[in-house]
Amino acid sequence: MKRWIIKTSLITLAATVLTLVVVYFFLMLAFPRVLAKGWEAVGSYDLSMRYYEKQYEASKEMSDLSVLCVKVDVEKDTNRAEKYLAIMTKNSGFSEFCASEDADTAQGYGFTAYEFYFGKYAVASYYKYDITAAVNVAKIATQNGYSEHNAFYVILSGVKTLTAADGQAIESAVSEIKAHLTDAAQIANAGRDENIARSIYENI
Repeated sequence: MKRWIIKTSLITLAATVLTLVVVYFFLMLAFPRVLAKGWEAVGSYDLSMRYYEKQYEASKEMSDLSVLCVKVDVEKDTNRAEKYLAIMTKNSGFSEFCASEDADTAQGYGFTAYEFYFGKYAVASYYKYDITAAVNVAKIATQNGYSEHNAFYVILSGVKTLTAADGQAIESAVSEIKAHLTDAAQIANAGRDENIARSIYENI
């Protein structure tokens, strides 16, 4: 009798484990977002990002790419950050998507979706490559105007390891852009960033 109870318990346990494995693999294939949120809830960054990545790769939807870009750590997960932020900002529907996000977030965050993604992309480029790559991204981001929270400003305020040479490179790029601006507010934004960049290499 005792042996029969033990055998039955082991069979039940094996069946339960098998069911959980099947369910996990089903979720992994059909609903990776569910697993991503689950792993995120228990604090597993690596696993959560793996499944957010799988979700986007399966759907190719901008909304899933956006989640991936928002949650990726640009400093600790540089390769993934640079890869997907590049895809995001180069997507033909990027500007339209940003406008939609801004409309949906009526309360505002103090910056636009366009500024957020390009700023994060510039920072990711700095950590993966160097200041030249970051400046090139920031130049692209400011082609249509030098906004308050532009990518240069995000680099200056978000990267704590900028060197004197980095500050000089940013100041030079911003000065070049500023020379062609005509809007007073944009000129003021560029002047602010010039001063911040200059303070970096003057204080090092």
